[in-house]
Amino acid sequence: MPTDVAVPDCDDCYCSLNLLRDQGPQAREAAERDIARKFVHAFSRDDIGSFLELLTDQCWLSMPPASERYVGLTAVGSFLRARAEGRPGGS
Repeated sequence: MPTDVAVPDCDDCYCSLNLLRDQGPQAREAAERDIARKFVHAFSRDDIGSFLELLTDQCWLSMPPASERYVGLTAVGSFLRARAEGRPGGS
């Protein structure tokens, strides 16, 4: 089931990327890959704290076709922690 995680106005991420705009597309692409790598690394290891550090307080998470939508760091973090704890091998 795909997970849809929105990261609006990610100050740290996008500010860092904007600083790279004058350094060319390769520098920006490398920075984007680094951010994506951090997301995957934290998510795949159930490192909820590190995952949440990459989001803003405006984040939200939904998993269609389920109707639930988790809004804000607290709600997203609570959902991800419960998900990890309820899975064999989870945190």
